[in-house]
Formats: sequence, structure tokens, C-alpha cells
Amino acid sequence: MEFQEKLSSNLTLHNTETQQTDSNEQAVTVEFNFTFFGEYCRAVMHRDKLDIDWPSFVFTEAPCEVADSFVDQLENVHWEKLVDCFCRHQDDHNREWGTNQSE
Repeated sequence: MEFQEKLSSNLTLHNTETQQTDSNEQAVTVEFNFTFFGEYCRAVMHRDKLDIDWPSFVFTEAPCEVADSFVDQLENVHWEKLVDCFCRHQDDHNREWGTNQSE
């Protein structure tokens, strides 16, 4: 999904991409692509990690000078918004592939 969503003055979400699907072609992992303080950063979320009390990404990548702040922003400030974006992406992906979560 392509969009420009400004999450804060220094963090913009540009798009999401399905990284992995299950045997029913449902989205399992989704990559988020950001700019943070003008630097390209990305994070990958897994559908099994959405309902836990402790926010967790499968993978994050950011230049070392902003890496800790980037992860902190995602997990401690914008986690609920990112879960919503994951679910929206998953719904769009499943609709495109003709699948649904009850299959």
C-alpha cells in the first residue's frame, strides 16, 4: 500500500508491502517503510505479534545514529497505529488475493 502518513514531525510512513504469506495466501509478515529524521528506515511486523502486551517487531533497520530512537518511536509511541496499518494492509492483501481470515 502506497501512502504518505506523517506519524510525527520526524517520522513518516511511506508504504507497506507483504513480505510473507501463508498457504492460503494470507499476509503473515508486512514490511513498513519510513523516513525518520530524513533517513530511510524499515520495520517488519508478524501477525502473531499484534495482540501481545509487549510490542515487538520481527526486524528493524535504521542508520545507527537514529536506530534506538526509531524503535522507541515505533514501539512506545505509534504501536497501536502500526497495528491498525498492519490490519488494513492485511485486509487489502487478502481482498486482492480473494482470501479471508476465516479460511
